[in-house]
Amino acid sequence: MTHDKKAALYKVFSGGEAAKAQAAKAQAEAAKAEAEARVAEAAAPAQALPDQYASVLLDMAVRNMSVGCEKISENRTTHESQTVRNEAIRFYGLHSENTFQILGVGTLHVQNAHIWPYNNKENLILCDLNETDIDNPRNVLRLHKDIEHHFDRMHLTLVPDGDGFTLKILDPTVKSSPIQDAKSNQPSTIGEVEGKQLILSPKHGKPWRRLLGTHSILAHRKARLNRHIESEDLSAAEVNANELMKWSLVREKQERIQFLLRRSAVQTENPE
Repeated sequence: MTHDKKAALYKVFSGGEAAKAQAAKAQAEAAKAEAEARVAEAAAPAQALPDQYASVLLDMAVRNMSVGCEKISENRTTHESQTVRNEAIRFYGLHSENTFQILGVGTLHVQNAHIWPYNNKENLILCDLNETDIDNPRNVLRLHKDIEHHFDRMHLTLVPDGDGFTLKILDPTVKSSPIQDAKSNQPSTIGEVEGKQLILSPKHGKPWRRLLGTHSILAHRKARLNRHIESEDLSAAEVNANELMKWSLVREKQERIQFLLRRSAVQTENPE
């Protein structure tokens, strides 16, 4: 694990000034454990981490994405950077800045849409990414501003569908919402874009699937909380999203997860 990633993890779980000493102690313990792990590695193969630890880390990631989404206000200023826009257009092989990754070229009001919330970038470490990855084109989609608005608020999401992703509306109350300045041959309401696939070129880049999986999981949880989904059973889309979020638990990630769990347990026992 790099020094930057360790520092970011300590920042996420240290909890502020009152926990600095505690974080420092945990850091020392982690360093000692890492050193011992290196010695043990030469003597024996890595022990498999129980599968349930992956779900714990996933839950942490989902909850932290939720924190970022809750900070979004109706009058927020969209983080629209020309550099980020141009990098996303080039990365996905889009025709122009007016290419909407659902309906295609010639769409007005297309803007940057961060999959992981920009205002919670410090917690990207939970998805094995760095804070500086927030504007990476793999975390940015080009969406119409009305779709982006509802994507940010988890009213709709992109669910795994084979090698791609399909737009799914989870809050039925938004289906009649208009899509501003839609052309005569384009859908004019949010409901009309349901079921359409995210446009991805096989010759160009793809978004981080684990971030789209996290968004999908959180959006379904919110929909169930708001009773837009009545069944307690996981839908096929949720099962697919959870499967998408599973990553290989190599030694470095085992150590990272164990550290996260240890810090989380300490904070639960000693809340500020």
